[in-house]
Amino acid sequence: MLIATLSISMSIIVGSSLALVYINKQDHTIEQGSHSVNSINDNLEEALWNVELIIKGTVLNEGNTYKKDAGIQGKQNFSFDVTPANIKVDKVLYGIIDTNSITYLQHGSSSNSLESKNHVKKGEEVVLMLVKTDE
Repeated sequence: MLIATLSISMSIIVGSSLALVYINKQDHTIEQGSHSVNSINDNLEEALWNVELIIKGTVLNEGNTYKKDAGIQGKQNFSFDVTPANIKVDKVLYGIIDTNSITYLQHGSSSNSLESKNHVKKGEEVVLMLVKTDE
Protein backbone atom coordinates (compact mmCIF):
# COMPACT_ATOMS: atom_id res chain seq x y z
CA MET A 1 0.00 0.00 0.00
CA LEU A 2 2.84 2.38 0.89
CA ILE A 3 4.61 1.66 -2.39
CA ALA A 4 1.41 2.33 -4.38
CA THR A 5 0.87 5.66 -2.57
CA LEU A 6 4.48 6.74 -3.15
CA SER A 7 4.26 5.69 -6.79
CA ILE A 8 1.09 7.69 -7.37
CA SER A 9 2.54 10.74 -5.53
CA MET A 10 5.73 10.62 -7.62
CA SER A 11 3.69 10.32 -10.83
CA ILE A 12 1.68 13.40 -9.89
CA ILE A 13 4.82 15.44 -9.03
CA VAL A 14 6.72 14.40 -12.18
CA GLY A 15 3.64 14.92 -14.39
CA SER A 16 3.00 18.40 -12.94
CA SER A 17 6.64 19.39 -13.41
CA LEU A 18 6.64 18.26 -17.04
CA ALA A 19 3.40 20.12 -17.70
CA LEU A 20 4.87 23.35 -16.27
CA VAL A 21 7.98 23.01 -18.43
CA TYR A 22 5.78 22.50 -21.52
CA ILE A 23 3.56 25.50 -20.64
CA ASN A 24 6.59 27.75 -20.10
CA LYS A 25 7.98 26.78 -23.52
CA GLN A 26 4.64 27.68 -25.11
CA ASP A 27 4.42 31.07 -23.35
CA HIS A 28 5.48 33.93 -25.65
CA THR A 29 6.11 36.41 -22.84
CA ILE A 30 8.71 39.08 -23.47
CA GLU A 31 10.10 40.87 -20.45
CA GLN A 32 11.76 44.25 -20.78
CA GLY A 33 12.60 46.12 -17.63
CA SER A 34 9.57 46.05 -15.39
CA HIS A 35 7.09 45.67 -18.26
CA SER A 36 5.85 42.35 -19.55
CA VAL A 37 4.15 41.95 -22.93
CA ASN A 38 2.43 38.74 -23.91
CA SER A 39 2.54 38.25 -27.67
CA ILE A 40 -0.38 36.45 -29.27
CA ASN A 41 1.45 36.26 -32.60
CA ASP A 42 4.34 34.07 -33.66
CA ASN A 43 5.82 36.51 -36.17
CA LEU A 44 6.01 40.19 -37.06
CA GLU A 45 4.12 39.80 -40.34
CA GLU A 46 1.15 38.33 -38.50
CA ALA A 47 1.27 41.05 -35.83
CA LEU A 48 1.23 43.84 -38.42
CA TRP A 49 -1.20 42.36 -40.95
CA ASN A 50 -3.71 45.24 -40.68
CA VAL A 51 -1.23 48.14 -40.38
CA GLU A 52 -1.57 50.49 -43.37
CA LEU A 53 1.02 53.10 -42.49
CA ILE A 54 4.06 53.44 -40.24
CA ILE A 55 5.47 56.94 -39.79
CA LYS A 56 8.05 58.78 -37.77
CA GLY A 57 6.75 62.20 -36.81
CA THR A 58 6.68 65.11 -34.42
CA VAL A 59 3.63 66.05 -32.35
CA LEU A 60 2.55 69.60 -33.28
CA ASN A 61 -0.34 69.95 -30.82
CA GLU A 62 -3.18 68.18 -29.06
CA GLY A 63 -6.75 69.16 -29.97
CA ASN A 64 -9.86 69.43 -27.83
CA THR A 65 -11.46 66.23 -26.53
CA TYR A 66 -14.85 65.31 -27.98
CA LYS A 67 -17.36 62.46 -27.67
CA LYS A 68 -17.46 59.87 -30.47
CA ASP A 69 -20.38 57.52 -31.03
CA ALA A 70 -19.15 53.92 -30.88
CA GLY A 71 -21.69 52.82 -33.48
CA ILE A 72 -22.91 49.99 -31.29
CA GLN A 73 -26.67 49.44 -31.46
CA GLY A 74 -28.40 48.87 -28.15
CA LYS A 75 -30.83 50.24 -25.64
CA GLN A 76 -28.47 53.09 -24.74
CA ASN A 77 -26.16 55.20 -26.83
CA PHE A 78 -22.52 54.34 -26.28
CA SER A 79 -19.88 56.98 -26.82
CA PHE A 80 -16.31 57.52 -25.69
CA ASP A 81 -13.83 60.38 -25.40
CA VAL A 82 -11.40 61.02 -28.25
CA THR A 83 -8.53 63.51 -28.18
CA PRO A 84 -7.00 64.30 -31.57
CA ALA A 85 -3.33 65.19 -31.99
CA ASN A 86 -1.76 66.77 -35.06
CA ILE A 87 1.40 64.96 -36.13
CA LYS A 88 3.93 66.32 -38.65
CA VAL A 89 5.12 63.41 -40.80
CA ASP A 90 8.93 63.45 -40.80
CA LYS A 91 9.41 60.10 -42.54
CA VAL A 92 7.20 57.35 -43.96
CA LEU A 93 8.58 53.98 -42.87
CA TYR A 94 5.85 51.87 -44.48
CA GLY A 95 2.92 52.63 -46.75
CA ILE A 96 1.99 55.61 -48.87
CA ILE A 97 0.74 58.99 -47.69
CA ASP A 98 0.00 62.11 -49.71
CA THR A 99 0.18 64.67 -46.90
CA ASN A 100 2.82 65.99 -44.54
CA SER A 101 0.61 65.87 -41.44
CA ILE A 102 -2.00 63.53 -39.96
CA THR A 103 -4.59 63.63 -37.20
CA TYR A 104 -3.93 60.91 -34.64
CA LEU A 105 -7.07 59.95 -32.65
CA GLN A 106 -6.31 59.01 -29.04
CA HIS A 107 -8.79 57.35 -26.71
CA GLY A 108 -9.54 59.26 -23.53
CA SER A 109 -9.85 62.83 -22.36
CA SER A 110 -6.88 65.17 -22.03
CA SER A 111 -8.39 66.48 -18.76
CA ASN A 112 -8.29 63.03 -17.13
CA SER A 113 -4.76 62.35 -15.86
CA LEU A 114 -5.18 58.56 -15.95
CA GLU A 115 -6.61 58.49 -19.48
CA SER A 116 -4.12 61.01 -20.88
CA LYS A 117 -1.09 59.34 -19.31
CA ASN A 118 -0.26 57.62 -22.62
CA HIS A 119 -1.28 60.47 -24.92
CA VAL A 120 1.38 61.94 -27.17
CA LYS A 121 2.65 65.36 -26.03
CA LYS A 122 3.57 68.47 -28.02
CA GLY A 123 7.16 68.31 -29.29
CA GLU A 124 7.54 64.53 -28.85
CA GLU A 125 9.03 62.47 -31.64
CA VAL A 126 6.92 59.37 -32.23
CA VAL A 127 6.78 56.27 -34.39
CA LEU A 128 3.17 55.32 -35.12
CA MET A 129 1.69 52.20 -36.69
CA LEU A 130 -1.62 53.33 -38.14
CA VAL A 131 -4.87 52.20 -39.66
CA LYS A 132 -6.78 54.79 -41.68
CA THR A 133 -10.28 55.82 -40.54
CA ASP A 134 -12.92 57.99 -42.17
CA GLU A 135 -11.95 60.81 -39.83
